[in-house]
Amino acid sequence: MQDEPIRVLLIEDDVVDQRAFLRAVKQQALLYHAQVAGSVAEARQMLAESQFDVIVTDYLLGDGDSFEIFEQLITTPTIFATGAGDEAIAVKAMKLGAHDYLIKDPDHHYLTALPVRITAALEHQRGRAALRASNERFRAFALWPPHRRSAFSRPMPKVCLYVNPQWLRIFNRSSEEVLGSGWASAIHPDDREAVVQAWTESCRGEKEFSREFRVVHPDGAVRWVHSRAASMQLDDRILGYMGTSEDVTERRLAEEQLRKSVAEKEVLLREIHHRVKNNLQVVTSLLQLQSGCIQDPAVVEQFRESQQRVRVMALIHEKLYQSVDLSDIDFAEYLRSLVPMLVRSNARGSIVEPKLDLAPCILDVDTAVPLGPITSELVSNSLKHAFGSRPRGTVTVGLADQPDGTIILSVADDGAGLPDTFDPAASKSLGMRLVRGLTGQIGGKLSFVSNPGACFQVCFQRRIETPDGKK
Repeated sequence: MQDEPIRVLLIEDDVVDQRAFLRAVKQQALLYHAQVAGSVAEARQMLAESQFDVIVTDYLLGDGDSFEIFEQLITTPTIFATGAGDEAIAVKAMKLGAHDYLIKDPDHHYLTALPVRITAALEHQRGRAALRASNERFRAFALWPPHRRSAFSRPMPKVCLYVNPQWLRIFNRSSEEVLGSGWASAIHPDDREAVVQAWTESCRGEKEFSREFRVVHPDGAVRWVHSRAASMQLDDRILGYMGTSEDVTERRLAEEQLRKSVAEKEVLLREIHHRVKNNLQVVTSLLQLQSGCIQDPAVVEQFRESQQRVRVMALIHEKLYQSVDLSDIDFAEYLRSLVPMLVRSNARGSIVEPKLDLAPCILDVDTAVPLGPITSELVSNSLKHAFGSRPRGTVTVGLADQPDGTIILSVADDGAGLPDTFDPAASKSLGMRLVRGLTGQIGGKLSFVSNPGACFQVCFQRRIETPDGKK
């Protein structure tokens, strides 16, 4: 190994993490020439202007994420450093070509493992380079005149003519055991028939073969292998088949561990939503018990409104608990449960008919949580003030999802309308203050029209999903 410094690029926007990395390089006396990029734009420029031996990158950066420059990254051994809980990002990065990943911790202990990972990444890169060179030499041999390689003069898809020493190490077999038709005996019995059939079909259709399967060593150990193969042709004649095999056991085990971790977190998150809903229901019951001891009607009404606001939040967590995707909620379905509940608990001597005009609309939880109380306050406001002594009325709730990503929530009634002096920005009522604050939280705009009746609209843009599924 040469005594030249290893050129390392750290892509990290957190100044504390940057300093911790540089401090670790100095304390461990690592032979690194380290440079730091603090943003996607800076990393893109440095990658265009300089060559690096290895790249260590955070996922989420101030002006974007590292997947935006992934095509530039994967030409160099790349190690992803992600926070705890971001295992899905690591899996995606490795599937796209990253060499390794590290889970970051607040005390920066992960930096002690970084030199080993960097060394492994460089050795892996050198191995891949050697493999590419070997493949090019083999390709050159395959293009020699036909009489120079008689072993490939007849296509024999089920007969193995040559394997290199590395293949023998992966399968833990001798060349005598695998040459000819013995190669299939190393495949796991549960996978053997499917692999042989897929290989035969690929050869028959002159298609590329690519498959992952298990092999069993003589001592009983099981390893995962990814094999690829393609036909070699000359003048439209198939001369034989050439392939490579790679031991992918560690990757498969890591992916399985990540899948189990994600599944466990989903179960935990579902349980959290369930418990939050139950706890909110307890709060509702306590408020109701307390209001029973109060004689002042105005105070009792405030307790009732508080109960209703808690129920609105509990309903969101109930829907999330029932949802297949714990990060999103079918908001139209949520409104079909919410609006009738509000009408039942707020009708004041009038028979109010709820009408729903709801387009299918899936919202992320960060949008649904504020939008639920916004809807509740606007519907309750109509039920409380719109109809007076009228025996009947109608409240219409609409939800529209526009092609440009604009979502419109509307609440309208056919009541007396709003006073001429009504100004939601100047209103001091708790309900209208909540509507204004929560609308701002989702980046929305509140508007209204009146006479006849009142109609409020909340317009906002759907959140854009990032490559890792975050909003």
